[in-house]
Amino acid sequence: MWQRGVMGKEPAVAAPQDLGGGLILKTAQGADDIERIAQLHGLVFDEAAATATRILASGYPGLRPQDLSYVEDTASGEVVSSICLVPTVWRYEGVPLHVGELGIAGTHPDYRRRGLVRAQMRWFEGQLEARGFHMASIQGIPFFYRQFGYEYIIPMGHGYELNPERVPEPLEADAASTVRRATPGDMPLLLEYLAAAQASLGVSLERSAETWLYQDDPAREDDDALDTYLTLEAGQPTGYFRVYRREVQEAHRQGVVVVEASPLPYRSSLAALRMAKELAAGRRHLKAIRFSLPTSSPLVWMAAYLGARWQQPYAWQVRIPNAVRFLKAIAPVLERRLAGSFLAGYNSFLRIDLYTDTIELGFDKGRLASIRSLGPIESRAVRLPWWAAWQLWLGHRSREELCAWYPDARVEPALQPLIDVLFPKRESWVFPTL
Repeated sequence: MWQRGVMGKEPAVAAPQDLGGGLILKTAQGADDIERIAQLHGLVFDEAAATATRILASGYPGLRPQDLSYVEDTASGEVVSSICLVPTVWRYEGVPLHVGELGIAGTHPDYRRRGLVRAQMRWFEGQLEARGFHMASIQGIPFFYRQFGYEYIIPMGHGYELNPERVPEPLEADAASTVRRATPGDMPLLLEYLAAAQASLGVSLERSAETWLYQDDPAREDDDALDTYLTLEAGQPTGYFRVYRREVQEAHRQGVVVVEASPLPYRSSLAALRMAKELAAGRRHLKAIRFSLPTSSPLVWMAAYLGARWQQPYAWQVRIPNAVRFLKAIAPVLERRLAGSFLAGYNSFLRIDLYTDTIELGFDKGRLASIRSLGPIESRAVRLPWWAAWQLWLGHRSREELCAWYPDARVEPALQPLIDVLFPKRESWVFPTL
């Protein structure tokens, strides 16, 4: 019977590890191992997945061969299962958070339901702890990763879909509004626009120029390759937007998918939509424009005005492997929130009972002087199941919403103002990472 995963309850696995039955868990050591893993993904998924594996392993900034694990059948020498840890950086109101993203994962059909992914997830957990990651993230299939303690928290995927026929033809006044492909020379400007696009977000992405160029590499032929477009008014840049280069047959990737955009002025928004309309005309599976963007994006507003239909987006699956480490990382933000509230100079401690652990935050004149685990002791003032606490800490749900939805989420009235000030509900969005 399936049970929701409990954080930290399974021992980490190092590699190599004998899994029994002639199966050994290893980590890739070089190009030969990467190619064997790519061939597995080609068999499990398709050739596009094999190509994506080769590109990711050879080109993603900061990724090492050892960040890919695999299980080998010693009888045949065949790679039969694999996962990948991709080191990424997110931002929590400006504070960098090191996030281990679970990349391509797959198991040979003949070797499924034998605990191979579970063994590799224990290896993954060991890497998160050994390397001090603040969070783990997954873009993967529904439900499956809940058994490993992951919770759906940050929205992801398209929310609005627009019929290209609703995009108006340009007027004479639109003649100065143009669009062109971005070039590497535009990178300093693009990074400025990215900062503007994320300025209002609680949780967002930190992306280097190197990673951006990797994503836009013209030689890439995998499904995650992106194209960046610059919008201009009278020849002067006004912002950018990005789309997936290739259409994929899977329903969520059909049509033109706009996956990133800076705040665009009115006429630049229309110019961007006209370019998307032009691209949509060449799509095979769906003649539509989809928007994988935060709802606060002006480009989304423009699409909604033109009649775009709302569709429920998917979400990132997130895990916080070490609550103390995470809270220490975001302490500057918590102190800033306190200082800007009627609780400035707060002196006391706050205990949050996660049912599996109790975390104590000690405040000294508004400064977070200590954050520590007290172990699984009972503390009735603030009680939140750990998955609800993650939603609160990341600004996904408010204290009021969580207490209304979860009968085992309780906050004493006297502490409700403190919780609301420390952990307000915020819009978050993570632009493409891979």
